[in-house]
Amino acid sequence: MPSMLAKKIVTPISIGLEKVGGEWVKTNQMNEFIPVNVNPVPNSVLRVFLDFKALNSKPSIIPKPQQFNKFIHHGFTLVEQGGLQ
Repeated sequence: MPSMLAKKIVTPISIGLEKVGGEWVKTNQMNEFIPVNVNPVPNSVLRVFLDFKALNSKPSIIPKPQQFNKFIHHGFTLVEQGGLQ
């Protein structure tokens, strides 16, 4: 999966002394970039992926925080989480 950070303004996150920029890739984006086929078909699907990279300095434009909808699951639920630098 190509890094989506090349086109995005990343959110700076402080971890110790390092600066890290990242974006959470949500279920609809994950389904577009990396489709998944599960049998039996789940009733609910939640897929999240943290695409991040080290930053040398703060971004010149302060990014807006990402918005997340509340996830409500029903029955058999598929949950996938991952990340990549």
